[in-house]
Amino acid sequence: MKLWIRNANFTISLSLTLLRCLGFWSPDGLAGNKRLLYNCYSFVFFMFLLGIYILIQVVDMIKIWGDLPLMTGTAFLLFTNFAHATKVINIVIRKNRIQRVIQQANAVLMGVQSEEARRIVKSCDFETSIQLCLYFLLTFVTTVGWATSAEKHQLPLRAWYPYDTSKSPAYELTYIHQVAALLIAAYINVAKDSLVSSLIAQCRCRLRLVGLALASLGQDLKIDYQQTGNLVRLLSMGTYLMNMIFQVFIYCYQGNKLSVESSEIAGSVYFSPWYLGSVKLRRALLIVMVRSRRVAKITAGGFTTLSLASFMAIIKASYSLFTLLQQVEQKK
Repeated sequence: MKLWIRNANFTISLSLTLLRCLGFWSPDGLAGNKRLLYNCYSFVFFMFLLGIYILIQVVDMIKIWGDLPLMTGTAFLLFTNFAHATKVINIVIRKNRIQRVIQQANAVLMGVQSEEARRIVKSCDFETSIQLCLYFLLTFVTTVGWATSAEKHQLPLRAWYPYDTSKSPAYELTYIHQVAALLIAAYINVAKDSLVSSLIAQCRCRLRLVGLALASLGQDLKIDYQQTGNLVRLLSMGTYLMNMIFQVFIYCYQGNKLSVESSEIAGSVYFSPWYLGSVKLRRALLIVMVRSRRVAKITAGGFTTLSLASFMAIIKASYSLFTLLQQVEQKK
């Protein structure tokens, strides 16, 4: 079984490899006892990283219900972990469908021939790699800040446990679990988000390749001579906020760019030497132009489009909610 998964895009290769190592992307061809062992491995890691966290934070939320500051401190992590778990389960369930999309895109991008096409593929890879590095950096600062900002005999993250976490060795063991699970889960979250945003980027890349192919249509034809041609805690919370904003931004950015690239296909057809082709080819290009007028869009659950306009709307709504909570707290 190969550990490293090869792909034309480095970000996708790294993301899939991390998911496979932690049990969320099963190797092809597993059957019988091997499949059962891998599923058990996946379940254990899921409970270690997220399952236990969600359970103890739900209980803690019930115990502190009514205390707005404490509820806020627990809720933002609970909702983050819940969204994290939902995305993990979605990837595991839809693994075969996602893999088909990855393989189809990889076959196209690995098979490009012209120098200009290779440049387009490399620019896509470079863009997603930069996003990955920035996402990793923000996540590293956030997780390290949380891990080192806890007061003496206090855990980094608030949660309820069925034992006294202030006594040794329960405190040390719980502290290690929280820090280890936090670090691993955070980077798995980076891998998942980077995987999806990179797949959208590859869709954009394929649209650019289509545009390039249309624009260069007929260049390989033989032309006749008659034709023409606290500080730490504060820092960690600040980077957490930036991390969450960036997480939403990469989805909206890639979705917006996908819509832009798809809208330019008709222009590529128009500027191609369509007049050199046969009547049948001209009709086919006309159909392409008509169909490309319907802009490609990525939606979140089918109720909102991923675009920069949606991103700004989310930021404005988040700030409005923040000011509302601040006013409620000040009145108390």
